[in-house]
Amino acid sequence: MTPMADIYPPTWPALLLLILASCGPPEKDLPPPSGVSVDDSICLAAGLPRGTDESSVAARDLRVDLAAAAGVRYFRWDFTWEKIEPEPGDFRFESYDRAVDRAAQDGIGYIGLLDYGNPWAAEATEDDDKYPPDDPADFAEYARATVEHFSGRISLWEVWNEQNSGFRFWRPTADPAAYGALLKAAATAARQADPACRVAFGGTFFAPQGIPGSVEFIDAAYAAHPDLAAHFDVMAFHPYMIYPPAVPPESKEALRPFDYMEQRNLPEMISDIRAVMDEHNDSDKPIWITEVGWPEFETVPAETQAAWLARAYLLSLAAGVELICWYTLQDSSGQTVTWEDTFALLTHDPDPLSPLP
Repeated sequence: MTPMADIYPPTWPALLLLILASCGPPEKDLPPPSGVSVDDSICLAAGLPRGTDESSVAARDLRVDLAAAAGVRYFRWDFTWEKIEPEPGDFRFESYDRAVDRAAQDGIGYIGLLDYGNPWAAEATEDDDKYPPDDPADFAEYARATVEHFSGRISLWEVWNEQNSGFRFWRPTADPAAYGALLKAAATAARQADPACRVAFGGTFFAPQGIPGSVEFIDAAYAAHPDLAAHFDVMAFHPYMIYPPAVPPESKEALRPFDYMEQRNLPEMISDIRAVMDEHNDSDKPIWITEVGWPEFETVPAETQAAWLARAYLLSLAAGVELICWYTLQDSSGQTVTWEDTFALLTHDPDPLSPLP
């Protein structure tokens, strides 16, 4: 096989091993260990190519090899409704089977991300899957079929992604009550399909940058549905620093043009999430970080990206977070256009392997 560095030059040379190797002494003592196993906490928010052609197979094998070498226990990726059920009742799982089964060969599981909408299920759109369905029962049927199909292979599921960022992922605008109804319907269906599964509240974007932040959104969802706590097993969120992320996880500084905002550092974000859960008598659930990362762009060179991500893992584990997913494996473009293109730990090289789907 061609050496990995020749195919995808690493922006983080030893990948997750730098969690231990690249961290200098902390500026102050960390809280005592929470008892969470480092080995079981490592997740990668990245998917695998699902095709059958030679390029897709090679890319799938390489990405699994890289993840396994870094100690990854889970991939977190979209099991996209529109792709799985292009027409009502027409479920297509074959391409996802290939990705799930290949990862399993190296002992890597999945957090299946049940998302997004489906144009045939929403009158507001003909082609945009970021609109939620008019009837949560349609989404619940997709969730039921998907969880049932992967029962025994996937037991961890997350319902939607950054639904508080309405202009991007829950159009036309964030709606905590509507999301709560969808979560309840999906979780009920998932548990009927696989009573052993665990269902996570979809990861919210923490900072209130023109959107309801995680704390506000989660609080409103609980308030709209007093029984909501009974319908999910894990609280997930995304503790990105104020966008674009350009300060370390311990920082309380927000850079221009957002320097007027209060920056919560990573331990404070985790504490804030736990506090809103406590307020709604839901303090016993674990917390997952299903995305976190920094772009390698302008003021954040590769070495800094590596160190900050390593420190984010250590701080999160010290705060009792059960599972942390870094975002992501491979840069999304052959050319750096904006910081959005460079969150990954590997640079993008479209030849000889295809980019992520």
